[in-house]
Amino acid sequence: MSSIHENRQPYLIGLEVPDSSGTWSHDTWQLLSRTAARSIDRFGDVTRAAAATLGDAQKLGSRGAIAHKPAVLVDLHVVVADDAGTARRCVRDNAVVGLTAASRPSIGYVGTSAGLVGLITDMHTLGICDGVTLLVPPLDPVLAVVADSVLPSLRASGVVDLTRDSFTIVSALRARWLAEDTRNSVCV
Repeated sequence: MSSIHENRQPYLIGLEVPDSSGTWSHDTWQLLSRTAARSIDRFGDVTRAAAATLGDAQKLGSRGAIAHKPAVLVDLHVVVADDAGTARRCVRDNAVVGLTAASRPSIGYVGTSAGLVGLITDMHTLGICDGVTLLVPPLDPVLAVVADSVLPSLRASGVVDLTRDSFTIVSALRARWLAEDTRNSVCV
């Protein structure tokens, strides 16, 4: 059975969590996708952008097969949980930066892993940018859902081609946050 994505390059997925002071920083950004066809290193051939809406993100364009144009990854603030109510409580109870109407510099998603996988799959299918950077708050349950559900589902569907150590990177980020800052590590 062929994938609906077989004629598109795999979508790029990056991950960023705030540093221990709670500041979003490119120093904590990691590219999780395999990028052999795109010749992308850590920052060299990637343009990260914020967009308020999917329409704005589409206007940013995508590199597609153009060899000398940087790949465009749109920032996507995410809080995911096993159910949408828990995800909303995480945002409310932990004052997640980037997901309130007043502080949203980019697209935000609050809900289930299946919903996030659907959103990213739709963005890939529609050619909205070359990928996304998931901006994940330092909440262990959120990082766990990204690692245990979102990334495997995207890989299984053929939307992304993850590097071998993608899951090790996410696990290391989870361990770092649990060790450094347990006050924001719970969503109930």
